[in-house]
Amino acid sequence: MIDDDGTTGHSKQAFVAPLQRGVYRLRLEFQRTAETSDVDMFVFQCKDGDPEWWKNQLFKVSSRK
Repeated sequence: MIDDDGTTGHSKQAFVAPLQRGVYRLRLEFQRTAETSDVDMFVFQCKDGDPEWWKNQLFKVSSRK
C-alpha cells in the first residue's frame, strides 16, 4: 500500500489507510543504510470527525532496539 524510498528529504511522513473494523495483516519492510534513520509506525483508531484522533493510539512498532 505504501512505498516510500526516502527521496523526499522529510524526516517524518504520515500515511493514512482508512479501514473498516476487522482484523488485518500488517508487514513492515525497510532497508537500513548508513544515513537511514529509525522507522516508527503508529496505528490509531479513528472515528469520522474526531478532531483529536492522535489520542487514540492502539500500538507502535519501532525499529529501535
